[in-house]
Amino acid sequence: MIKTLIASGVAVSAVALASPALAEGNIYVNPEFNGSSYGDSYNGGVLNLDVGYELSEGAYSFYIQGGPAVVMPNGAENEIEFAGKFGG
Repeated sequence: MIKTLIASGVAVSAVALASPALAEGNIYVNPEFNGSSYGDSYNGGVLNLDVGYELSEGAYSFYIQGGPAVVMPNGAENEIEFAGKFGG
């Protein structure tokens, strides 16, 4: 699991270093944690380690982001998955 997380971090860093090729837009990092609970019971959470790219042209704009997501359910083993978002 740690090797997968490290490999994902290296891939994300490579995208961030490619910024001269994407000079018109902005590259950003968006770490995000989302936890879940019901009443007094904690159900678990997800840690997203996303890198994104956004571009605006006049009245139009778009973004795309993605990266590894560490899924941490309460009482079970953690898993690493891929998460992504896009919009305009």
